[in-house]
Amino acid sequence: MLDHLAWEIIRGLPEQFSPRHERVVVFCGTHKGFGLNWLRRGYKIALQTEQMYDQTGKPLWGQSKKRARRLAFAARAADLVLDLSASNRRFYEEHCPRALAEGKVRFGPYLFPSHPLPFDPDGDQSVAFFGSVGEGRRSGVIERIDAFPVRMLESGTFFDDLYRQVRACAAVLNVHFEDGVYTEAPRLLTSLYSGKPLVSEPLAAPFVAGEHYIPIEAYGTVDNRAIFERLSRFVSDNLSFERFLRDNRV
Repeated sequence: MLDHLAWEIIRGLPEQFSPRHERVVVFCGTHKGFGLNWLRRGYKIALQTEQMYDQTGKPLWGQSKKRARRLAFAARAADLVLDLSASNRRFYEEHCPRALAEGKVRFGPYLFPSHPLPFDPDGDQSVAFFGSVGEGRRSGVIERIDAFPVRMLESGTFFDDLYRQVRACAAVLNVHFEDGVYTEAPRLLTSLYSGKPLVSEPLAAPFVAGEHYIPIEAYGTVDNRAIFERLSRFVSDNLSFERFLRDNRV
């Protein structure tokens, strides 16, 4: 999944983009740990993807001791940290106050392409779900959906093959792994590259239900194209990875 995310982020940069630094190394998913790779030459960016807290301050699954150690190490070893969730600030206040004080940490889902992506009107009326399900919360939520058909995509499918399967559907379904208000930004990114709107449980700011994504209970009552195009313009204008790099003079 992290390989897929890294591939999507990089392909969203304009061809002519050139960083200020001679060599930039992005560590995608720093909860995994990168061992001796932290000794690589270049300007190092730590991309943090885990959810430690939701928008209300509720603790989430990302706070295991092992992950906390790895994230704290990454905050020390990197030149710049990009945490996709502003709700995670509390983690850095408690575990990495020096990195915050030094101004090394930025928050927000700055992983989108710097240009709007096209809507794909094709596909049947099913809504695609991809990702882990298991027997936990997601399984129960999906089983209770009866307003539209949900197509469960084959586990372990990524890159162009994932896009092909998603494009056979009308939209992408997002169900939280754990109850809360937060944003699975990588799934949002894949839905955009597939040309499909996101049907989702409540997402964290700055995403607005009915404007940037379709609430599950509203699917079928709104214009899929309009929702998709508003989101695509919003993220390309405000939340692109290119903007993050330029704003931080990377």
